[in-house]
Amino acid sequence: MALDEPNDADLTCEHEGFALVIERELIEAFGGVSVDYITDSRGVGFDIRVKSEGPEGCGPDACSSCH
Repeated sequence: MALDEPNDADLTCEHEGFALVIERELIEAFGGVSVDYITDSRGVGFDIRVKSEGPEGCGPDACSSCH
């Protein structure tokens, strides 16, 4: 994970006022990802999980706010 400016090779999704920028190549390779902000006994942070392709997965066309 890195802070970066979007470019033509990226997919940008906006949700609830937050923008997530992911390289299209990674979406194609992994079939999508989910990112959650969590708070637990270890502290706060992000939980990033790879999703599989299919009805439950998130791909470039699955999110109506992705472009």
